[in-house]
Amino acid sequence: ASVMSRVQQVATRSGRAQESMRVVAVSKTKPVGVICGVYDADHRCFGENYVQELIGKAPQVVPPAERHEIFIPLSLHERTAGWN
Repeated sequence: ASVMSRVQQVATRSGRAQESMRVVAVSKTKPVGVICGVYDADHRCFGENYVQELIGKAPQVVPPAERHEIFIPLSLHERTAGWN
Protein backbone atom coordinates (compact mmCIF):
# COMPACT_ATOMS: atom_id res chain seq x y z
CA ALA A 1 0.00 0.00 0.00
CA SER A 2 1.13 3.54 -0.59
CA VAL A 3 2.30 5.65 2.33
CA MET A 4 -0.72 7.93 2.08
CA SER A 5 -3.18 5.01 2.07
CA ARG A 6 -1.49 3.69 5.21
CA VAL A 7 -1.81 7.14 6.79
CA GLN A 8 -5.54 7.11 5.93
CA GLN A 9 -5.93 3.69 7.57
CA VAL A 10 -4.20 4.89 10.74
CA ALA A 11 -6.30 8.06 10.78
CA THR A 12 -9.49 6.04 10.47
CA ARG A 13 -8.48 3.60 13.22
CA SER A 14 -7.49 6.41 15.58
CA GLY A 15 -10.51 8.61 14.87
CA ARG A 16 -8.35 11.45 13.57
CA ALA A 17 -8.55 13.42 10.36
CA GLN A 18 -5.86 12.51 7.84
CA GLU A 19 -5.14 16.23 7.46
CA SER A 20 -4.10 16.38 11.13
CA MET A 21 -1.23 13.97 10.43
CA ARG A 22 2.08 14.81 8.80
CA VAL A 23 4.29 12.39 6.90
CA VAL A 24 7.90 13.42 7.39
CA ALA A 25 10.52 12.06 5.01
CA VAL A 26 13.69 11.86 7.09
CA SER A 27 16.50 13.10 4.88
CA LYS A 28 19.32 12.40 7.33
CA THR A 29 22.31 10.84 5.55
CA LYS A 30 20.43 10.61 2.24
CA PRO A 31 22.14 11.97 -0.88
CA VAL A 32 20.68 15.06 -2.50
CA GLY A 33 19.64 13.04 -5.57
CA VAL A 34 17.37 10.83 -3.48
CA ILE A 35 15.83 13.83 -1.73
CA CYS A 36 15.26 15.54 -5.10
CA GLY A 37 13.43 12.44 -6.31
CA VAL A 38 11.09 12.50 -3.33
CA TYR A 39 10.58 16.27 -3.74
CA ASP A 40 9.85 15.79 -7.46
CA ALA A 41 7.21 13.22 -6.47
CA ASP A 42 5.41 16.11 -4.68
CA HIS A 43 6.42 15.30 -1.11
CA ARG A 44 6.92 18.56 0.77
CA CYS A 45 7.86 17.70 4.35
CA PHE A 46 11.40 16.64 5.15
CA GLY A 47 13.00 16.24 8.55
CA GLU A 48 16.65 16.93 9.16
CA ASN A 49 18.34 16.80 12.55
CA TYR A 50 21.80 18.00 11.53
CA VAL A 51 21.83 21.71 10.78
CA GLN A 52 25.00 21.43 8.70
CA GLU A 53 23.35 18.85 6.43
CA LEU A 54 20.24 21.02 6.12
CA ILE A 55 22.33 24.02 5.12
CA GLY A 56 24.09 21.96 2.48
CA LYS A 57 21.06 20.14 1.07
CA ALA A 58 18.21 22.65 1.11
CA PRO A 59 19.61 25.02 -1.56
CA GLN A 60 20.10 22.07 -3.91
CA VAL A 61 16.59 20.69 -3.46
CA VAL A 62 14.07 23.43 -2.73
CA PRO A 63 13.46 26.91 -4.15
CA PRO A 64 14.24 29.59 -1.50
CA ALA A 65 10.61 30.75 -1.21
CA GLU A 66 9.49 27.28 -0.11
CA ARG A 67 12.43 26.31 2.09
CA HIS A 68 10.94 27.37 5.44
CA GLU A 69 7.97 25.04 4.94
CA ILE A 70 9.82 22.06 3.53
CA PHE A 71 12.60 21.19 5.97
CA ILE A 72 11.82 20.95 9.65
CA PRO A 73 14.26 20.29 12.47
CA LEU A 74 13.69 17.04 14.31
CA SER A 75 14.25 16.84 18.04
CA LEU A 76 15.13 13.54 19.69
CA HIS A 77 11.52 13.25 20.91
CA GLU A 78 10.13 13.69 17.38
CA ARG A 79 12.58 11.17 15.94
CA THR A 80 11.59 8.47 18.43
CA ALA A 81 7.89 9.23 19.01
CA GLY A 82 6.66 6.69 16.45
CA TRP A 83 8.93 3.83 17.53
CA ASN A 84 6.83 2.49 20.39
